[in-house]
Amino acid sequence: MDEKPATPETVRRVDQLGVYVSAACAVHCLSLPLFVAAIPAFGSILYVGEGLEVVLAIAAVLLAVGCLCWGFRIHRKKRLFLTFAAAAALIIWGQLFAEGWWEVGLVVTGATGLVGSHLLNRKLCHSCHDCGSHQH
Repeated sequence: MDEKPATPETVRRVDQLGVYVSAACAVHCLSLPLFVAAIPAFGSILYVGEGLEVVLAIAAVLLAVGCLCWGFRIHRKKRLFLTFAAAAALIIWGQLFAEGWWEVGLVVTGATGLVGSHLLNRKLCHSCHDCGSHQH
C-alpha cells in the first residue's frame, strides 16, 4: 500500500486541532479549581474528576507528536522538537509529581508550550519553499 505524504493543508488542519486541544487543556486546568470551589454551592454534578485531565493531556501530547512529525517531513527543522519536549515534560511532570497550584502551573505552561509548538510548526510549513505549494 502506497503511503501518501502529508500535504501542508493536512498538517495545517491537524495543527489547528492540536492548538484547540492544547488550549482546552490549559483552560480546563485554570478553570477546574474555580469549579471545585463552587461545588458546595452547585452540588457535585460539576465535578468531572481527574479522568478528563488525563484524557486532555494525552490527546494534546499525541496530537502534537503527530503534527510535528508531519510538519518535520515538510520543513525538516529539528529545533521544533525542543519546544515540544519541554512542553510535554512540563505536562507530564505536573500530572505525575505536582499537586495543587504547582500542578496547575506546570500543566498550563506545558499546554501553552504545545500551542506554541503547533503555531511554530504552522509557520515553518507555511514558509517552506520546498513543498511545491504556496497555498498553505
